[in-house]
Amino acid sequence: MKHINKRFIIIFIFMVAQNVNGQLNQDLENYFLSIYNAEKLKFIECTQMEGLKESNLINTDCKISQSLSDASFILYDKKVVHKSSLLNNFTDYKPIKKQTPVYPAAMQNKGKMGYVIVEYDILTNGTTTNHSVFKSMCGDPTNPKTKYVSCRFFDSSAIQAARKLEYKPTTYNQSPIIFKKAKHRFTYIMAPPMEEVVRGGSAYQELLSKISDNDLEKSLSIANKNLNKDPLFVYQKARIACIQDRHADCIDLLGDFDSRILKKDKQVSEIIHVTSFSMLVYALFNLNRFDEIIDLEEFYLPYSLEQKNYKNVLAITNLYIAAAYINTGNLQKGVYYMALASKNTTLDSEKEFIDLFIEKISSYL
Repeated sequence: MKHINKRFIIIFIFMVAQNVNGQLNQDLENYFLSIYNAEKLKFIECTQMEGLKESNLINTDCKISQSLSDASFILYDKKVVHKSSLLNNFTDYKPIKKQTPVYPAAMQNKGKMGYVIVEYDILTNGTTTNHSVFKSMCGDPTNPKTKYVSCRFFDSSAIQAARKLEYKPTTYNQSPIIFKKAKHRFTYIMAPPMEEVVRGGSAYQELLSKISDNDLEKSLSIANKNLNKDPLFVYQKARIACIQDRHADCIDLLGDFDSRILKKDKQVSEIIHVTSFSMLVYALFNLNRFDEIIDLEEFYLPYSLEQKNYKNVLAITNLYIAAAYINTGNLQKGVYYMALASKNTTLDSEKEFIDLFIEKISSYL
């Protein structure tokens, strides 16, 4: 495995560019189409070996591989692949009535967030039955570094909402059939602040102004004087360290920032969490701490599947994650994150850079 040229990556990351529509690199599209078709064929061959009647194939014990799921997400933005979508003469169910769950008042008052995955059967008339909680977690869904913990505080609300869902049912030969063990995720997110509320607001605005002017010495002085007023001063100090390529300092300060917002139970906007994560990956990569980047995937992967607002912001971050995997010998995971980078970038220079990177490893695809 060729080692990724770190300097090559750094040169392009801060270039100014014009917006374009994000589009998956053609080589990667062909790569994932090949995987999708091969894994689908394996699934179908598995069902044929079971000897089930065609009408009962939807109840097959054959598993959908992770490779097939990954390819489906990259190619078609499908977070979940249902067996009915892979089988002839079946059509997948489709939602026709969504439901926003009631935010439990006790959790809202505490500023607590999380998600619940509810499992149920979809009947031939499109309504749901046999509801149960498949997974229930507390944590901040707007933070790519969230460490979720199991909890039950949102369960009742999620079950009530799931009972009101309606679908166009799954069909076999155009006739509706029951789909068992469908799943739906209900996410509980507090309304983000319209603007960051900062203790020491005037000093914070001056700090932002000095960073904008590239007066990093003055910026750092302001940050140091106000660190105990608000965690966001620590965040900006980390940002300054990252700009100055003081990567170890940046990592330590980001850890301090996370500890302080947790201790003070402070809610910050999603873009702060996203840029904090991006800076962390950037700093770790520049210190060749690839294993630590990979360790972050446990928390980042669920976020990357669910989040909708900052895919383009995370494009280059996904490329760093891809490079970390490739540098540790895991080409399959590396190509997955490279594809996320390719399909989500909206900048000309990023797209050119990502395509050049893909060209360097295309012989391995």
